[in-house]
Amino acid sequence: GMLSSILPMRLALAPSDRVADVARRASAEARKVLRHQRYAAQELRQDRGLAGTDVPLSGPSVNILAFDDSLRFGPHPATLHNLSIGPVDDLAVAVHASYADGGLHIDLHGNPERHTAQELAGHHRRLCRLIEDFADEPSRTVGSLNFLSDAERRLVPGLGAPHTPAAGGTPPVPLPEQLSRQARISPDRTAVVSGSTRLTFAELDSRVDALAGVLAAAGARPGVRIAVGLPRTTELVVAMLAVMRAGAAYLPLDPSYPADRLAFMIEDSAPAALVATTESAHLIDPARSLPLVDPDLVQQEPDVSAPVSPGPRDAAYVIYTSGSTGRPKGVVVEHRSLGNLLEHHRRESHALAERAYGRGLRVALTAPASFDASLDPVLWMAAGHELHIVGDAVRRDPEALVEHLVRERIDVIET
Repeated sequence: GMLSSILPMRLALAPSDRVADVARRASAEARKVLRHQRYAAQELRQDRGLAGTDVPLSGPSVNILAFDDSLRFGPHPATLHNLSIGPVDDLAVAVHASYADGGLHIDLHGNPERHTAQELAGHHRRLCRLIEDFADEPSRTVGSLNFLSDAERRLVPGLGAPHTPAAGGTPPVPLPEQLSRQARISPDRTAVVSGSTRLTFAELDSRVDALAGVLAAAGARPGVRIAVGLPRTTELVVAMLAVMRAGAAYLPLDPSYPADRLAFMIEDSAPAALVATTESAHLIDPARSLPLVDPDLVQQEPDVSAPVSPGPRDAAYVIYTSGSTGRPKGVVVEHRSLGNLLEHHRRESHALAERAYGRGLRVALTAPASFDASLDPVLWMAAGHELHIVGDAVRRDPEALVEHLVRERIDVIET
């Protein structure tokens, strides 16, 4: 008989992805993981810490049976009837590809211990709708596929109609929620690197959550600005995302800026609080009148509140212009604009990774936090890639910067 191994395959999806493109990416990814088909399932269970447990390695599965289903015994034709694809742990979609006429035969199998006959019938109806939707228009987006009936949609509060890009490019969800989604997809993958400090997506999301609760208690909410004056470490990224998750707008204050410029920015934007360490806050003398939130003390901070999620038109951050043509101006960027840029980065970065690297990308944050381009690498990270924070001493020294990029095997640098 045939023996095959269960292989892990990562496939990131966004509502704006075209189904046909996803199918091509899935095919390319499947070819890559098949190189590791000698990796036995029992070894995978052991490496995942599941040895001796009944936790399944996978849930619903798709089995592509791409072999000829025509049989002949001498001059006598025969008809093949596939009775079973083997034990089914959860749900299994079996796709039989026919070489005779180029068609497909698709079966849905279900474990009766996990699904009732009524549930399986519902899954069958939805699968048929999904396939028909795709067959009618392969170029449509994932988010626009309709596999629920109108009655089923009414049972899910807030679901509404299938997702389609809205006029003006309204983002599906804010950046901090995109981070949470990525943390659920790849919790153990490295998200942020700064020197010897590495945070996984799960660790980063947890720290963002904790600080967002403290900021909410300090008054952070939509329509409010929170200043951040931190050195270039992982905590800078945590604070940036936590301010947005609390619904407020992130305002970077560079401790190296002249005192009069910092004073103007604080007076003009009127932030409700300053996220900084005691040391960095001392460098921002004009901000001493602001309530201080020290991220190093968040774990001991009992006063937390539930953050208010921002809407598409709420401010995500405020960046001040250089003032080279006169008085510096605070430019407000809304969450919908940031979400549109994130969706673009997600598509472009995945295409680049698959075409040139076959893995996630390592992206360097070299721009100062007070420069609008500093958000770009963070968006790449939220799309599932690895963010490397380059310290001030290194990013200001061209030779040291090149050595750092080579040593850390950086793939992308924003200029």
